[in-house]
Amino acid sequence: ATWVNLCYIVFHELTGINVIMLYSTTIFKQMKGGSFTPRLGTQIVGVIDLLACFLSIWTVKKFGRVTLVIWGHLLIAGAHFGVGFSAMNDSNTGVLLFVLLFLVIYQNSSGPIAWLYAAETTIDAALGICIFTLWGTVFILSIISPILMKDENLGEQGTFFLFAGLSILGSLYCKTILIETKGLSDKD
Repeated sequence: ATWVNLCYIVFHELTGINVIMLYSTTIFKQMKGGSFTPRLGTQIVGVIDLLACFLSIWTVKKFGRVTLVIWGHLLIAGAHFGVGFSAMNDSNTGVLLFVLLFLVIYQNSSGPIAWLYAAETTIDAALGICIFTLWGTVFILSIISPILMKDENLGEQGTFFLFAGLSILGSLYCKTILIETKGLSDKD
């Protein structure tokens, strides 16, 4: 269970949530022109993320963990393709809308489920290792992502296409490896 969760935690972070949360202002600054300021875009991101968290209270109770993460990662990939495509076509509004769509999907799938699943399937010491892996992955992404987003490297759109591909791999991992835990007791 520990190894399953360690791998899933990495896929959870490779959805790019912390890249968006840490660098949304930078992402919006790189856009040419636009109908909103980078600051306003970042504020909208924060508000929508908060509202999506409230919705997740219902979602997590209603649907199975594995179902949420499989479909969540696939829909996240679609949102990332939308961000990348919008960035390629200099559609600032498209970038913002697909980032917001990503947040709603993430907060109602992988966002809460990664934490729940690890807590439900590991012992205390292993949960600590999972959390260390999560924050280690965040640290690595916080160093690598600004480099990837530079135009001379992958650029903003290439980085989001990369996250889309990684999210598809995450969905395949969840489909083949994870087992459903919703409704099971600790003994089960």
